[in-house]
Amino acid sequence: SGMSFSSLSGGARTMAAAASATSQHECATTTDITHLIVLVHGWMGNAQEMDYIKSSLEREAERYPSHKFVVVSPTVNEGRTHDGIAAGGDRLAANVSQLIEQYRNEHSITTLSFVGNSLGGLYSRYAIAKLPLGEKVEPLVFCSTATPHLGVSSHTYVPLPKWGEWVVGNVLRPTGRDLFSLTSTVRDLAFDPAYREPLQQFQKRIAYANAFATDFQVPTCTAAFLCPSSPHLHKTVGEPEKYFPLTVETAPDPSITNHANMAHVLDTMGWTKVFCDMRENIPLPTMPLPFLSNPADIPKRQEYTAEELIPMVTQVGPRVTFPLGHQVLVANSKSGWYTTMSAGGRPVVDRIATNLIDDIVKYSTQLVKEQE
Repeated sequence: SGMSFSSLSGGARTMAAAASATSQHECATTTDITHLIVLVHGWMGNAQEMDYIKSSLEREAERYPSHKFVVVSPTVNEGRTHDGIAAGGDRLAANVSQLIEQYRNEHSITTLSFVGNSLGGLYSRYAIAKLPLGEKVEPLVFCSTATPHLGVSSHTYVPLPKWGEWVVGNVLRPTGRDLFSLTSTVRDLAFDPAYREPLQQFQKRIAYANAFATDFQVPTCTAAFLCPSSPHLHKTVGEPEKYFPLTVETAPDPSITNHANMAHVLDTMGWTKVFCDMRENIPLPTMPLPFLSNPADIPKRQEYTAEELIPMVTQVGPRVTFPLGHQVLVANSKSGWYTTMSAGGRPVVDRIATNLIDDIVKYSTQLVKEQE
């Protein structure tokens, strides 16, 4: 059947349902694998913010004509991101459950992958607890871009006293209270097996984090859950690339059960962490800081502790960049102004999309072999 493509936001579902009924019928006789990729927008975002990564994924998917990719950007949380992680996560889960029913190929494997941007990564971690993983769909890749995995309490760009966090968290309503850990939600996502075990079912977990003080909303240490007291080693993967100066992996370690902190819990699942350098991609001019030394290149080692990584990936160079990396990392296109401002991130998103599609094909091919 070649490449059959469905791609829609929530609103276009009814038209597509009729179309998909015919396309599903056509490919029911083949062994085509269906890959559902769910793109989840962030706080005060909309489905459009993921438009560029959507088109990039669709373009990359054309390299694998025997695989059917469905790239969807749910709209259920548009205008509703203030009411907390649980409320948004429940809406997302209900929507993704419908999508699974709609696109599942009963005669072959259907896989599920997520790209959660910012708060969307936490919505996704909540939602996967409510999905039929391993029954109706095979969980493949869980990808987050600049997601505050540890919340933002003590991880703000400008350090806040605890009373300041309390004020800001309450101003930002239930979602702010969650993010500033005035509720237990973010801790529960890490410590409660109901959320932890579904995340462990994915074949790969990967977190993209802005390095070098370029992300105002979600600084490096919460996006890559780096905690100085976490003993887990981070092993270097591959060579430094343009935009991605360092990629590390933590090895899964199921034997550790009594975790000291959230970062350690996440590290023991086994994650790939990609540190991103957006300094050349941010449109505003940089400002020289004469009193700062030149940045040291990240020293090449085979492994690092979190404590060793933190100063390397949070250092500021001799010039200060406006910290707009949060939008640029995903080439956020939620409005015309955002699209222009974040266009510099497009080559980065293209790399993220290439890696994601390759991973999905690789892991699904392994699944097919195992099931034969």
